[in-house]
Amino acid sequence: MAGIGNASWRGTKYLDKALALGEDSAELHLNYSNLHLLENDIEAAREEVKKTAEIDGSLIMNHAMLFLKNNDPESALFYLEPLREVYPNEPVIFYNISVAYKMSGDLEQALVSALFAYYTADLDDEIFGLMYSTYFRLCLDMDRFQVIYDAAFEKVDKTYPSAFLFICLANYKEKKMEDFKMNAARYFSLEGKEMPEDLDAWAAGMVKKK
Repeated sequence: MAGIGNASWRGTKYLDKALALGEDSAELHLNYSNLHLLENDIEAAREEVKKTAEIDGSLIMNHAMLFLKNNDPESALFYLEPLREVYPNEPVIFYNISVAYKMSGDLEQALVSALFAYYTADLDDEIFGLMYSTYFRLCLDMDRFQVIYDAAFEKVDKTYPSAFLFICLANYKEKKMEDFKMNAARYFSLEGKEMPEDLDAWAAGMVKKK
């Protein structure tokens, strides 16, 4: 422990000197954050993450994505939450927060973040489809059927295939089979695809996907 403490002190002294000389970079603040983590000063580390994000948000996002890739949602959230504070209207951040919470098993928080991702994404954004599917997939997995029925068309019109996809799958889970078949037909028609011969088997497979 003494060795770590000495290394932390030497590192802090070096970074303080760099800051005094006018070097105020994202990398500098991220290094400060790492040193605070070594000292188990989580709040100070978090503040340095926030300062890093204010200069270069992509650096923090890259760190978070690395932790998500390695199935470490807690560490990913340590970087994503301050990033969200700096960029409160960026749907991709909310999306990744949702992924992290889902990975950790907290579906309620995952749903809240997915909702923000969906509502902050513009319809003409390339990412809109992913934000839409992420939110309504969570609603489906959590049996929030009425939310799907009420909100599926809030931001899209009746030509949006994914809306009918989630509505028909909600119908299937609720065993509303006539509605299920009708909305499934609309989905496949809009997608320009043939209906599966075994529609029940298709729906069962779609429902099982996570």
